[in-house]
Amino acid sequence: MEEFLANVRACAPEYSPLHDMKDEEILNSKRCARDDQGAGIVSLNLASLSLMDVPESISSLVSLTSLCLSANGLKSLPESISQLSSLHMLLLDNNLFHEIPTSIRSMKSLRHLDLSRNKLGDCDAVSLHLDSLELLDLSGNTKMTRVCSDIFHLPRIKQIDLHSCALIEVPKAIGHATLLERISLHSNELTHVPSEIGQCQNLTWLSLNSNKLESISSSIGRLTKLTRLSLHINALRTVPDELSQCVHLEALSLHSNCLESLPDSLSNLKECERLSLYHNPTLGCIPDGVCHMTQLKELWLYDCGIHEVNPNIGFVNLLQKLWLDRNPITKLPESMKKLTMLQELYLDQTQVEREDVEHITASMHNLKTLAY
Repeated sequence: MEEFLANVRACAPEYSPLHDMKDEEILNSKRCARDDQGAGIVSLNLASLSLMDVPESISSLVSLTSLCLSANGLKSLPESISQLSSLHMLLLDNNLFHEIPTSIRSMKSLRHLDLSRNKLGDCDAVSLHLDSLELLDLSGNTKMTRVCSDIFHLPRIKQIDLHSCALIEVPKAIGHATLLERISLHSNELTHVPSEIGQCQNLTWLSLNSNKLESISSSIGRLTKLTRLSLHINALRTVPDELSQCVHLEALSLHSNCLESLPDSLSNLKECERLSLYHNPTLGCIPDGVCHMTQLKELWLYDCGIHEVNPNIGFVNLLQKLWLDRNPITKLPESMKKLTMLQELYLDQTQVEREDVEHITASMHNLKTLAY
């Protein structure tokens, strides 16, 4: 190990903090962990040391299962790193890689690979053979407009993070990722998502917010295990009826779109507790389907162009937080008296009279915050 550290120092520039650290400081700190027998190194953290290269002698650490090289100045890796047959986790985020290093593309034991916030460009032609990989993070690579289809063919992949890139499309191959549980695609340049996403029937978490989506495929209804769906900050005018088949949704985010209507079938979302619809000035009302989502606890409806509160709002009697502010509302329906679980009610920047507010809220004994 001492020889390896000497080689690492040789790869580090003069300003690297590594030169001020003794071997013992690395070997006996949180940067390093040994196996149960105290012999082999199983975990090594070389993050934030201004490293420009990794020495070929990395292959001597045959027991290594976790290697962190985050926040350095790396542009490449030695071919010898492919000999680390026990390596499960490799963290390469915040470096200067322009492509996925060839030396790691076929590491059979790798389960977690982080290449976020690098300089990766389009990698649609890259071939990957990471048969054990479960988590792949390529987020924050702002020059990446296309991603390789191979990542969706990885046989054990469960989580993919592609947020904050510059993706203009999602490959149809996404349908092959049948074990996929979470995928982050937010903050890209997507105008559509292929219908093949409906084949990812183990998805529980899907983020598509902050794109340029004008519609969502009806195949989303096949994602019946979804618990979180983020579609905010797009250009959606409605959502498909089939969304109502995602009966295990707990949180649905649709704010900051161009919504004009929502299907009544949303009433089938009986497990949904959080719904955000704010900043949809063309919505104009509280849709009936929303008023029958009976498990809702938090409902954001401010700045939705609402003139009249739907009297069916009383059916959402488990509501704890309700935002109706910044709407041209003049009167509250009597049915709102049924919202006895409300803890927070926001009516500021509406035209509702004080007497009306006090009348409706008189029986809301759990109310802690009232703004009007």
